[in-house]
Amino acid sequence: MNSTNKIEKYTYQSDDTAPVSLLEYVNILEDDKRYLIFKFHNNLNQRLYMVQYQIDSYDIDYNLIERSTFTYDSINIIQNGDFITEKKLRVSKDMVHIKVSLIQAKFSMSQYKDGTLTKLDISEIKEDSKVGNVNYRKIKKEEKVDKKTYKKIEKTKKNKYKVVSVSNKRTPKYTRFVTTLLTVVTLIFLFISVFTYVEMYGSRFTYGVLNYVEKNDGVYVCGVNEPSNEINIPQTVTVRKNLKEYKYDVIGIETGAFKNTTVKGITLNSNVEINEYAFANSDISYINNPSYITYIGDYAFSNCTNLYDLEVQNSQYVGIRAFEGCTNFKKLIAPNATVYPNAFYGIDYMDYLNIGNTSSTSFSTIFDSTLTEDMTDTFIIDTLLINRAKITKTYFLHTYFEWIYLTNSSVTVQYGSLYPYASTSGNVTYDSNHEYIDGKIVSTKVV
Repeated sequence: MNSTNKIEKYTYQSDDTAPVSLLEYVNILEDDKRYLIFKFHNNLNQRLYMVQYQIDSYDIDYNLIERSTFTYDSINIIQNGDFITEKKLRVSKDMVHIKVSLIQAKFSMSQYKDGTLTKLDISEIKEDSKVGNVNYRKIKKEEKVDKKTYKKIEKTKKNKYKVVSVSNKRTPKYTRFVTTLLTVVTLIFLFISVFTYVEMYGSRFTYGVLNYVEKNDGVYVCGVNEPSNEINIPQTVTVRKNLKEYKYDVIGIETGAFKNTTVKGITLNSNVEINEYAFANSDISYINNPSYITYIGDYAFSNCTNLYDLEVQNSQYVGIRAFEGCTNFKKLIAPNATVYPNAFYGIDYMDYLNIGNTSSTSFSTIFDSTLTEDMTDTFIIDTLLINRAKITKTYFLHTYFEWIYLTNSSVTVQYGSLYPYASTSGNVTYDSNHEYIDGKIVSTKVV
C-alpha cells in the first residue's frame, strides 16, 4: 500500500501558571489514518518525572467521540524543559475538535493532583530515592526551587490547570502584545453580540437545542445537541458568518435528524419537508401544526410505535415504508398526497385513511408490495377516502373497508370493483349516474 504522509503542526501560547502546559501538537496522516503527537513544557524549576493527561476528541457538532488517558512515568525532563510524547494517538476521521486536560504530574520536590500542586514531604522523597531512574541526591545538589514561582503556582486556582482547549485552526505566530490586544478586542466584540447572533462555521451551526445545516437556500434541522422531549422548530434563524449577518428560513428536517431520539413532540412554524429516516425509531407521538408538512420521505417515521395519527393537508408525497412498523398508527389525513408501496408495512388495520392516490395499480401495495392474487393476506380500513381517476376490478384486492368515498367526481369505476371489498354485506348497486354502498352514494359513475 502506498503511504501518504501529511504533517500539520499547530502551535499555542504556553500557560506558565500551569505546572505542565501544552505547546503544540502535530497532526500526522499515514495511510489515510490520523495520529496526534503532543509537545508539552515543564513550567517548574524542578525536574519532571511523571505526567498523566486526558484527551477528548469531538466531532464538528462537539459530540464526544473518544476519551483517552496517557501516562508517562519514566521521563526525566529538566527545569523549564520541553518534551514530546512518544506514543501516537490515533483519532477518528470525524474528529474536528480536541481538549487536552492535565490529570497529574510528579516533580522532584512537588506533585500535582486533583487540580492542586503540593510540596512532597521530605520523608516521601527519601523513601523514593530514585525517581524516574535518576538519583535524588544528585538532583538535589543541582536543583533549587524558585520560591516565588512556587508560591505563584500554589495560589493559582484549580481550574487554571484543568483544560487546554484546542481547535483545528492554525494559530498565527503573533507577538505577545499583538495577540493579547486581538484577544481583548475579540472578547469585547463577542460580548456585545453574543445575545444577538449565533456564530456559523462552514455550513453548520447550533441554535438553541438544535443543530442546523445550510442547504437549498435555507437551513435544515439536522439534530439535537442535548436530550429533549419537546422541540420547537422556528420559522427563521439569524446567524453570523464571516462577520456578516444572514437570515435563513427553516425549510426542512434533514435525513436522520431525530433518529433514535427521545423526542416526543414537535411544533412547526413554517412549511418543511421531512426527509428520509428523520424520526425513525424515535419516541415521537405528536406534531403540532402538521399542515406545514409538505413532504414525507422514505422511512421518515418507521418504527415510531407511539405515533397514532397525523394530518398533513399539504403533503404531496408519502414515501416508501414511511410508517413501516408503526403498529399503533391508525389515522392518516393526506388528501393531496401520493402514497408509495410499503408505506404502511407491518400495519394491517386502520380507522381512517384519506389520501390523494397510490403510485401503483393495486391499493394493497401500500401495505405490502409483494402480494399476489393467490395470497390470502387482508387489510382492513374502517373509512377510506381516495382521489383516484380509475378503479379497476382488482384495485382493492386484499383490502376491505366499511365505508369508501371516491373523492374524484370524474372517477371511472369498473362494475364490481367495490364488491366484495366494501363492507361485510357487499351491498353495492348502480344507477345511471351513481354508485351506492349500503344506500349511500360513494361516487359519480362515468361510463
